[in-house]
Amino acid sequence: MVNEDIILRLMISDDYTLFESLYCDDKVMMYVAPPLKKDDARESFARAMLYNSEPSARRRFFVIQPKRLNCSVGIAGFNVFELNRKVEVGIMLLEEYQMCNLGSKALTQLIFSINEDYCDFEVIANLDVRNLPALRLVSRLGFDYLYDGSFKLDKTKFYNSVDNLVIGY
Repeated sequence: MVNEDIILRLMISDDYTLFESLYCDDKVMMYVAPPLKKDDARESFARAMLYNSEPSARRRFFVIQPKRLNCSVGIAGFNVFELNRKVEVGIMLLEEYQMCNLGSKALTQLIFSINEDYCDFEVIANLDVRNLPALRLVSRLGFDYLYDGSFKLDKTKFYNSVDNLVIGY
């Protein structure tokens, strides 16, 4: 998946270092879950590689690469819940790349790509409401709080927000 600023490419085995850098980092994981130990990160990465190798796109992990920086700065992903007709989305960025509009661009691109296959599904995000930057991000993109810790995408608000998305970082 490509837009003018961000490349989202399927995560591959060469991306383990990035995966470990994110999932084992105390600050990055602060509002997500306890950081993984290195052995647990290897197991989790192996499962992610299995998901990415399955022909059906029920769960996918992508690497976020800003074109201008020519490096990997985070991971984006989705998880499909067929019975509930929902798709959960999420992103994680290395600490030094947070707060510079990359999250908005990556999440926007991920949502556009999901809508190709799951246009009639609800798009949700789960986050800790104490994570104020993530809260501002999902609110700005058109997610509404559902009082259970999850946020549901209002697609009308989303498409309006994309029209107003600030370009550049």
